[in-house]
Amino acid sequence: PTSVQQMLSHVTTHTYGTENRAGLNQLSDLLQKPLWMSEYGTGASSEYESALVRARRIIGDFREMDRLEAWIIWQVMSTSHFNHTWSCMLANFATRQPGYTFRPQYHTFRQFTGFIRPGSYMIDSGETDALAAFHPGQQRLTIVALNESTGVGQMSFDLSAFDGLPQDAQAYMTTQTQSVFQRPDLLINDSTLAVALAPRSVTTFVIDGVSTE
Repeated sequence: PTSVQQMLSHVTTHTYGTENRAGLNQLSDLLQKPLWMSEYGTGASSEYESALVRARRIIGDFREMDRLEAWIIWQVMSTSHFNHTWSCMLANFATRQPGYTFRPQYHTFRQFTGFIRPGSYMIDSGETDALAAFHPGQQRLTIVALNESTGVGQMSFDLSAFDGLPQDAQAYMTTQTQSVFQRPDLLINDSTLAVALAPRSVTTFVIDGVSTE
């Protein structure tokens, strides 16, 4: 590497476009520098649509850039005095009233950050619209699945690579009307977790007490 390359601390990107994720991942590997997604935001047609778009981008970025170490929101809070679809939280800056409200993007983001904790590493979920992470210290496998369709979605996760599988998995779901709502536990059958996903939802599955030894 050149002297300039040696001075670099990170390779960073904004994934408003996603046409060359593999190339950026390869560059990070070539330079042996950490890869960060340092800015992303979306203002779709509605707040909940923005929340689903953000979830899709998180899953896609981590699936296509396996060296990715950080994923950072551009706009966490904004003003609530007009119809704003970009932020996780809204506050009334215009009238200087205290307080804020959590918006749909906050809740779908929490489907990832509330369960995938520092010390985890990403693994292949086997599904295009799902992200999986394993935390060796906590012996926890976390899977976040997205269903953008208006019908019920079906996914199946092969857990046979893990030891000590429990009988069931915890499930938490965000929809347009529910936020990180705990669903009934789901049965793990023959080392497989087969799930039905609510329409237009983000669901997190948590499996504790597993290991790869």
